Amino acid sequence: MKTKIVYVVTSSSDDVFWEEAWVSAWSSRYHNPDAHIALVCDKETLESAKESYRAKSLEIFDETITVDFDPGISQKQRSRWLKTNLREYIRGDFLYIDTDTVITGCLNEIDDWNFDIGMVKNEHHSRSVSPFCIQLYEKAYKETLPVDVPYYNTGVMFVKDTEKAKSFFYQWHHNWRGLGDIIDYTDQTPLIRTIIENGSPITEISGVYNCQISLSVKYLHHAKIIHFFHCWFHSFSTVSPFMDKLTYKRVRDRQGIDDELKQIIINCNNEFEEKSAPFGEDVLRFLESTTIRFVLLPLFFKKRALYQRADKILHSIYKLVKF
Repeated sequence: MKTKIVYVVTSSSDDVFWEEAWVSAWSSRYHNPDAHIALVCDKETLESAKESYRAKSLEIFDETITVDFDPGISQKQRSRWLKTNLREYIRGDFLYIDTDTVITGCLNEIDDWNFDIGMVKNEHHSRSVSPFCIQLYEKAYKETLPVDVPYYNTGVMFVKDTEKAKSFFYQWHHNWRGLGDIIDYTDQTPLIRTIIENGSPITEISGVYNCQISLSVKYLHHAKIIHFFHCWFHSFSTVSPFMDKLTYKRVRDRQGIDDELKQIIINCNNEFEEKSAPFGEDVLRFLESTTIRFVLLPLFFKKRALYQRADKILHSIYKLVKF
């Protein structure tokens, strides 16, 4: 495999981001033994890893690139800085992969791709710009987001070593730096802006290369890369050991990937609970509502007795009204 596989990690002993990268990189190596796997991280993260059990994971990587940051720059800022500026750090074509992923197949065929940048549509949907992202865009740029702008997920990015790709990343990084804490340093909003400014130089690739499993099961059967979003609605999830971070906590507790964990990783596309029914877009938007996300869901998991009392009251109202 000629195309490099690249991971970005900024981590401390208080999180499992390094363990996520360890698992994903291990699965990359398992399915692509001849791949060149590169790790890009800040100097502080690497030095901390070398002083702990995490150092064992470094044997997976063929190349380690470190960047110095001012101590006042947060871990999240460092991560997005490195991600949006990757084309400056990596020589040659590369496939960037988020850490909350598992590779499930051979990726050799990407060597034959001849476009500049390739990504999968966000949520595998042509109209997948979330209300939250729309709000951030309008807050940042004081204008309405065009309804027809293509929206991609940056969890997996194929990037050629071309002038067009370099120009796009330069502008993306510039746009990201210009927004700062206005958008909480997310990379998606400046990506949209860069697409608009550059006439969408991104080629859409098959969803099998970024199977966003929490939002669509369409590509799971043939998936080459499964993307387990670690977002708010997974914070209480037990549907998969990769969604609630259980596997990554096991890596930390066991100080490595033992044989049992290796089998879980290899069979990750079968590691789902019996009760893991898919739901459509309307249900997803409902779950993203303020009432569910910030009130009922936290009550259900953190204040169960209070939730049950509220549920009884609502049940009584329902019997009277019957919508």
